[in-house]
Amino acid sequence: MNITFKNNKLEKIVANNSKLLQEFGKIRAAKIKQRLDDLKAADTLEDVRYLPGNYHELVQNRKGQ
Repeated sequence: MNITFKNNKLEKIVANNSKLLQEFGKIRAAKIKQRLDDLKAADTLEDVRYLPGNYHELVQNRKGQ
């Protein structure tokens, strides 16, 4: 699945493990990495629907995302 970020700063933080740890701490950094890995491994939204977290299909003008 294609993952986009709201801004370049956030994308750079999650791309670098040391910055991720520094910014979010050990526990949150591990959860962020796990969720991103889950999303990258998924082919469709249906694949992530039942994973831990609050994944759901968006509505109105963002339907299908």
